[in-house]
Amino acid sequence: MALLGAEQFNGHILEPACGKGHISKLLVNKFGAPNVTSSDIGDYGYGMPEVDFFTSYAEQTHQNIITNPPFSLTLEFAKHSLLVARDKVALFLRIQFLESKRRNEFLINSPLKTVYVFNGRVSTFPFDKPEKGKSGTAMHAWFVWEQKYIGQPIIKWLHI
Repeated sequence: MALLGAEQFNGHILEPACGKGHISKLLVNKFGAPNVTSSDIGDYGYGMPEVDFFTSYAEQTHQNIITNPPFSLTLEFAKHSLLVARDKVALFLRIQFLESKRRNEFLINSPLKTVYVFNGRVSTFPFDKPEKGKSGTAMHAWFVWEQKYIGQPIIKWLHI
């Protein structure tokens, strides 16, 4: 995961939408199993199943959050993540998250520090069913919020 080579994370990491564990497994490989908690509202065979992120995690309960939230709940995930995480929140989102009147006020008033834009389209096909030679149809980026950050967001590039 290119983000881990570009961004420093210290302390515990919560992956609250772990699905089949694709991101979680990379986090465990880098930070060790005791430093990563994986859960999901569904039971996809990885992590703690049937854990609702919005009702199960209280304020400031984890150092960091790294996840690819459900597309229909991106703004809600971003807002709640900032309540739960003490340090950083990293969300893998479509670049279009930057646009819309509904998200604009949140983004302007949030501690969004860095948007890591990929230099090409990232395949979002399931890892167990890759489409050879095909990339995704939407542009994605890692959005990283840092609780104590004050300032304008910075755009950086991730090379894939």
